[in-house]
Amino acid sequence: MNTFEKSIIAPETIAAKLAAAANLSEPGFAELIAKEPRLVELLWFLQWESMQPGGLEKFALDVVDQFAPMFGPAILNDDSATLTGEQRLEIWDKIKGCGQWELIPDDLWKCEDSRLKNQTFWQMVEGDDYPYRRSPKEERYLRPLLSKLSREQFKAAFISAAKEHLAAHLRSMCSGPSKWLTAAPWWCDDLAAVLFEAMDAHARRAALQLARTEIVSTVFETLAFAQSQKVLVQIEGDSRFGKTESIRAWCNMHPGRARLVCTPGSNYDTDMYKAVAESLGVQFTHKSSRAELKEKVEFIIRNCGLMFVFDEAHFLLPQRVTRNALPTRLNWVRTQIIDRKLAVAIVTTPQAFGHAVNKFARATGYNFEQLLGRIAHTATLPDSLSQDDLLAIAKFHGPDLSEPLQRLVVAKALQKQSYIKAVENIIALARWNSSRAGHPAITLEDVDMAAAGRIHGQAIPIPAAPLLVECPAQRPLAARRGRIIKPAPPALEMPPGRSTMAPAALEAPARSITPETQLV
Repeated sequence: MNTFEKSIIAPETIAAKLAAAANLSEPGFAELIAKEPRLVELLWFLQWESMQPGGLEKFALDVVDQFAPMFGPAILNDDSATLTGEQRLEIWDKIKGCGQWELIPDDLWKCEDSRLKNQTFWQMVEGDDYPYRRSPKEERYLRPLLSKLSREQFKAAFISAAKEHLAAHLRSMCSGPSKWLTAAPWWCDDLAAVLFEAMDAHARRAALQLARTEIVSTVFETLAFAQSQKVLVQIEGDSRFGKTESIRAWCNMHPGRARLVCTPGSNYDTDMYKAVAESLGVQFTHKSSRAELKEKVEFIIRNCGLMFVFDEAHFLLPQRVTRNALPTRLNWVRTQIIDRKLAVAIVTTPQAFGHAVNKFARATGYNFEQLLGRIAHTATLPDSLSQDDLLAIAKFHGPDLSEPLQRLVVAKALQKQSYIKAVENIIALARWNSSRAGHPAITLEDVDMAAAGRIHGQAIPIPAAPLLVECPAQRPLAARRGRIIKPAPPALEMPPGRSTMAPAALEAPARSITPETQLV
């Protein structure tokens, strides 16, 4: 296991914490969740962030950079107010560890007061309201030094400490005692509020990765309904209209609420457990036993409270149907997830899912009402998109195109079967043509050539041919062996009539054997 895999927060840890709150073995944690339900979403969001490239370390640095004003005392963000001596002392008291001494540059320390930097002159006392006691002499030495520090220097101490300690604190929130979940470190008075803002900002950024069409809106509303009401829903629609992209975008927006499972197309139950484990971040190898993996996944499912979205849900049914076959995958999803009152969405195409259900029912006589009767809502997606939706897609993929060219792209794409993907492909090819031709912006010619599936512009430079190496003149091998070389017979003329081959293909290149040859 490499360093990155070790840094991933195990989902079993989060599930164990939630199980302790559910069975009241940690009543304090249960009370926290009751007051602020989003704490559960926050835990799973942090666990998901630990699975991303860079892990919690990168996430922590991004949070500090994005929400810098929320770290440190609020008074440091008010540039209009002047810091008094008492306020400076209060801010100084908040800074812990070596950060206090590093805050004051060496050139500000007086030689006669150098002992203040080199020895601890603070006396610790009980209580959090005023953790330090200073003597009048020490305070007299300290006030002139603090008065020379700017607001930015004070702020930098809190930002530096947050960047250094936030990642470890987030890991403690997930895997440490429950009290760490709402603990306020000295460098941030309300860390939970900062993390909630980070979750919301992540959802807004993820939503911008997809053009908002009628299909996207329908998918988002259906998934939000299922997640809030803890019910089973079905999203049914043809391929090539953005169904999969929509569900992937919604799950990426809310990783603390839902996980996307790419249903494997095999018949093996183990592959199903692995697919769910991958969506949760469970670590396993090819040596992991089936029983161990199944037990671990089912423990997480029992205690996670997450929503599961199964794409390509027709693969839940057996791919090889016999008379005595059982839908073991489907039964497992029903008993382990749906019957536990977890939100579930199955994403299907009418042809694949309906065909699989009918085929299995005819062969085995299985009653699918056990599943279909639990579906609270079926969202049937439209089998076409309006021009306004296609224009929204064109604006999303081609913001650098003028509106007339965007409308032209839509018109060209409507002539193709997969017109949603055609919008993206035409814009990409037009942008390539424009750059090859050296155009300052995409032109009408670029779009026309792209719609025709052609690439134009500057020719791709062809490498120079290798130099020919001259060799000493030699007689042909046959001549050296004493044999007579007869001239080649004249080419036979083709009889008149139609030929299926092009004339150029019938002509042999002029070749002759000469005493002198050149080798490449």
